Amino acid sequence: MPIDRLERIYDSVWAAGEEFGIADFGIYALSSLGKEKAYYAWGVELINEITMIEAGMERFVNFDKGDFVGRAALLQRQKEQLDWKIAYVEVDVEDADVYGGEPAYDGDEVIGVTSSGAYGHRVKKSLAFVFVHPEYATPGTTFDIEILSQRRQVKVLAEAVYDPENKRLRS
Repeated sequence: MPIDRLERIYDSVWAAGEEFGIADFGIYALSSLGKEKAYYAWGVELINEITMIEAGMERFVNFDKGDFVGRAALLQRQKEQLDWKIAYVEVDVEDADVYGGEPAYDGDEVIGVTSSGAYGHRVKKSLAFVFVHPEYATPGTTFDIEILSQRRQVKVLAEAVYDPENKRLRS
């Protein structure tokens, strides 16, 4: 939209939403809400370096629709041993959250790196995504993440901590 119309559009949206309790929110709110729902972010979890296979998102790929760019590579990737998977974790921390880029450890061995994290205000938990070796992505698995020079234990979660069945989106 033309930048000179942005203020008028904002005012119109605001006026239309007042009866519904509209409120401003920022990118940190979106990050927090996304972590509670276990939603990946483009450019953070969904990056060029991994495929839909490593991301655990094969359900969004229709291999039966015929040929498409990348189909052969994805089919081949399904047959190969994965180097990385994304793990959704709860972080045992009270004073800091994952930012992204923190190392993940099993003892002294580096097993991965965080991609993003945020505090889930609705569920009162620190949550994060971590690229780890596949054996560490199994729900219930624990390992450590170094946050601000301190090791913090994380636990891999099986599903989103808020509305895991997406019922609120469908109501």
